[in-house]
Amino acid sequence: MKRTILFLLCAVLTLCVACIQIYPQLPESTPEPIAQATESAVPTQDATVPDPTDAPDPTDAPDPTDAPESTDAPEPTRDTSDLPKVYDVWEEIEKGVFEAEMFRCDIDGDGKEERISFRMDREDETATILIGDESVVIDSCMVFYDVILIDLDPATPWINLLINYDWCSDDYMTTEVHLENGKAVIGATDGSTWIGDDGRLMMSERTDLLGTRFGFCGCVGETLQPDSEWYDCRYPTEEELINEREDLIEFNQLLHAVREIPCTINGKADRIAKDSYIYMTRFNPTQMLAEVRMPDGVTATIAFTMDEYGYYLIDGIVQHECFDNILYAD
Repeated sequence: MKRTILFLLCAVLTLCVACIQIYPQLPESTPEPIAQATESAVPTQDATVPDPTDAPDPTDAPDPTDAPESTDAPEPTRDTSDLPKVYDVWEEIEKGVFEAEMFRCDIDGDGKEERISFRMDREDETATILIGDESVVIDSCMVFYDVILIDLDPATPWINLLINYDWCSDDYMTTEVHLENGKAVIGATDGSTWIGDDGRLMMSERTDLLGTRFGFCGCVGETLQPDSEWYDCRYPTEEELINEREDLIEFNQLLHAVREIPCTINGKADRIAKDSYIYMTRFNPTQMLAEVRMPDGVTATIAFTMDEYGYYLIDGIVQHECFDNILYAD
C-alpha cells in the first residue's frame, strides 16, 4: 500500500515538471512597440487642447446683412439740360434739302448715341423720320414744319420727338415718336406744338366757335394733354383795331352782330347789342364757351349748344345767323 501511494506522488511530480517546461513564463514588462503606441495615444501636458466652452469671436464672422459689391455696369444717365431743341425742317426744304441729319443723341437711354434724320418726299407728300435703324413714316404730310427734341416725361428712360406738319390745308398736327426697347413707337397725335417764349411747350387747338380759328395753351406729358380747359386766341391790338379795321372784319377777326346775343358779363346774364363788333379772346371747347371782347374793353362770355347736325347754336339760333361775317365753321 505504501509503495502504491509513493508511486502516485512521483507520477504527479513528474507531470508538474513537464507542464512547466511546455509553457514559458510571461514577460515582466510590455514590449517596446506596444509601449510606444500607448504613449503616443495619451496627450502630453505640452499639447494644446481647445476649450470646448470657448465661443468663437463674433467679430471674425462676416456680417450676413452685408451685400457684396455689385459688379454690374452703372445704369446710363441722360443729360437733358440742353433740351428742348428745335430743328427747322421747312427752312431746309426751302433751300432744296429734302434729307438731312437733325440730331445726334441717346434718345432711348441705353447709353448709346443715335443719329436722327428726316427725309421728305414732296411728290408722295410723306415724311420719314429715321432714328438709328428705325424709321417712322408720316402720311399725308403736305408741309413739314419742324421737329422738337424734348423730354416730356422724366420718369421714362427715353426722350421724345414731336413732328409738326400740315396734313391738309391748314390742318396742323403733331405726332409724338420715341424709341422704346430699340423700337420706334408712334404716340399721341394732336394739334401743332411749339416752344413758347417762356420755354414752355405750347399746343394749338382748332375750334369752329364763331368761325374756324385756332387757340393755344400749355401742353404736358407724352399724351400731349392741355394744361388748361381754356385756349387763348390771337386777337387784334388797339393799333390794329384802328388801322386795320376793314381787314379784321373781312378775315373773321372782328365779328359784326346782326341781332342781340345772349351772354354773361361779370357773372350776370346780359346781352350784346345788335350791330356791336366783338372779337374772341379765348374759348373752352369742352364746355362750348367763347370769351369775347368789345372794342370798348367790355368782356362777355357766350354759351353754345350743338344740334343733331353738328351746327353750333347761340340761344337755339345757328351762329351764322347771329353774325354776318363768320367764315368757314360747321
